[in-house]
Amino acid sequence: MFATSYNGDPYKFKQPDGTYVTVHLYGDAYYIRAESPDGYTLIRDESTGWISYAKLTDNKGKLISTGIYFRENQANLKNKLQKFNLKKHLDISSSARKSIVNENTKILNPSSSTMNNSVLQKSAKSAVNGTIKGLAIVVDFSDSTAPITMNSIRDFFNKSGYTGYGNNGSVKDFFSDISGGALVYENVVYGYYRAPKTFASYDAMPYAKGAQEILNQSLNWINNQGFDFNTLTIKNGRIQAINLMYTGTPAAWAKGMWYHKSTYTGFSADGVSSGDYNTSPVNNDLSLGTVCHENGHMLAGWPDTYTYDNSPNGIGAFDLMCSYGNRKNPSTPNPYFLNLAGWGTTININSANQTFTENSNSLRSYKYTNPSNSKEFYLIEPRRKTGRSTSLPDEGITIWHINENGNNQRADKQVALEHANNNINVHNAACWHNGGSTTFNDNTAPSAKWYNGSNSALKVSNVGNVGNSMSFTIGNGGTTGGGEAAISSPTPGS
Repeated sequence: MFATSYNGDPYKFKQPDGTYVTVHLYGDAYYIRAESPDGYTLIRDESTGWISYAKLTDNKGKLISTGIYFRENQANLKNKLQKFNLKKHLDISSSARKSIVNENTKILNPSSSTMNNSVLQKSAKSAVNGTIKGLAIVVDFSDSTAPITMNSIRDFFNKSGYTGYGNNGSVKDFFSDISGGALVYENVVYGYYRAPKTFASYDAMPYAKGAQEILNQSLNWINNQGFDFNTLTIKNGRIQAINLMYTGTPAAWAKGMWYHKSTYTGFSADGVSSGDYNTSPVNNDLSLGTVCHENGHMLAGWPDTYTYDNSPNGIGAFDLMCSYGNRKNPSTPNPYFLNLAGWGTTININSANQTFTENSNSLRSYKYTNPSNSKEFYLIEPRRKTGRSTSLPDEGITIWHINENGNNQRADKQVALEHANNNINVHNAACWHNGGSTTFNDNTAPSAKWYNGSNSALKVSNVGNVGNSMSFTIGNGGTTGGGEAAISSPTPGS
């Protein structure tokens, strides 16, 4: 089950009178809750079409409209809201959320009601390198015409050094950077395809059905132009990556034409079929965040590391596959995923007693493995707020606790970020550095114990200042070096 997370991101939505309002979204493609800028929960009133202030039903199973329209800078609003005794940040019960998530999972992932991490293990058995060629399709409608030129969109996907719309590079640049140049990801870009129906017509269809109808129509349109789909990267008989972008603004969130990732196999030509696709907006802006996150699923098979049930994810902007930080300059994946893709190297430190100095934001991490369970280990890396890591909430040494048999949708997480402040909800003090926390062992909080509660004997100490390189001591620190202990390039999937 793959999606994009929303962490209070602001979006513009149109009201029936033609005005636009700013709405902040929380959740993912399976369940999204909306708030006003000052924290009141909002809902699109089905009877009037207005985004309105919401209240809970008595059983907390549903959000319904109060009938009070949401307008920015609205007069006498306080008196109107007092009538309903509304509290900020209202949300339905956890059981009601779970029911909605399960229903939307069936829609977006019809072949499976759940997505477990075995998908990642299977897809990452071979390194993700060389050239991958995806397909990007851009669609507009008679009631929502093209606002951005096709040349701009081609540049967004493929131009080296791209800076349009405030982005740090193109999609191609992003994957080149995070792979250390191992992956060249290019897209064949087609558009604009004018859909035969209005955007409003597709948006009125059940969730994802309109997008899949458009995808099928646009693929046939491309086929009729003589395009050879075998020139794309094909995996198991399917096009590996399809990026579907369209104009228009969905009337509601997690419904109709709302943006999502799914699988559609209803089109075939040249002996191959369609497969995984993602959708994203192309209105008056282009942003890397969602597109790069979704392509992390399609290219490398990485699962989401945020939680679908709105419980604390404990990672935030430290990982592309969680909240990814700035939409214009998303952060890199966690080191475990980078290693699975074959883009990182690890230094095995189980026998080390020395001080290491490592460049910040490199593709190298330090691995301490459970001798009784090779699937459990710690990965240590220095991060600094520069380049692809600019939007991190903190900088210093990060310590990741990996359980390859785990799942980030369960209590036994596959990927967890230890927090130096021992609070997984506060990410701006998650890193170890001089002037803050400088030690991590079996007796600290958080501790270095294994998940079964046994001591790991891992000792991290003497963590240095934040900088372009950082030093830290493993064990008793008998020598000083820059990575002399067993360096290995990981076998993807191992």
